[in-house]
Amino acid sequence: MSDTLDISLAHNAWATRELLRVCEKLDDAQWHRRFDMGPGSLHDTLTHIVGAMLVHVTTHGMHHRAQCLNMLRRLELPGISDALPDLDVLEWQLRAK
Repeated sequence: MSDTLDISLAHNAWATRELLRVCEKLDDAQWHRRFDMGPGSLHDTLTHIVGAMLVHVTTHGMHHRAQCLNMLRRLELPGISDALPDLDVLEWQLRAK
């Protein structure tokens, strides 16, 4: 693997699987024990990690793409600012068919 994104995503998935593998050995009380850090327990923390995998990555990118579109619009360049692509999910799905 040489692509930074592929490496980061693969490492993230591997590291999370490794933690889940270790946590399989815990009993229910250990799995749900409250700590004064993070979301509070191993269960809650790993649930948060898995729930956020890629969802956070994609929503974070969506936020900054909107900023880029706004900056391009404000440049007021004919042929660019007035011809920006529609980047929403529905448009992508329609084009991908």
